[in-house]
Amino acid sequence: MNNRLQRGNLLWEGSRMFLPEHKRALLEHRKTISQPDPPHPPDEQQLEAWHYIVDEAIATGRTVRFTLFQNGFFTEQKGQMIGISTERIQCQSITGDIFSIRWQRIAKIEWA
Repeated sequence: MNNRLQRGNLLWEGSRMFLPEHKRALLEHRKTISQPDPPHPPDEQQLEAWHYIVDEAIATGRTVRFTLFQNGFFTEQKGQMIGISTERIQCQSITGDIFSIRWQRIAKIEWA
């Protein structure tokens, strides 16, 4: 009887009682935990600070670092600002590539 209580594979023993719907719910929960929440829309003070940085970057040609939220993750891009519109910002990277960023994807703008 003593050998029977000593289980070698505790992972299997503990999970064999999971119902399929519980397993699906657990996997979905793990997916939602691993991805960060999208950033909140910027408030007035944050927008004003961004506009100041954008205006200065265009006037002086300084490099700016953007923190972007895309595909559930935060990424960073650096570049010099070329132009802005109501929907996008156009920048030139350090390597010379031109890229555009949608305003809705921006989580933070700061000096590089």
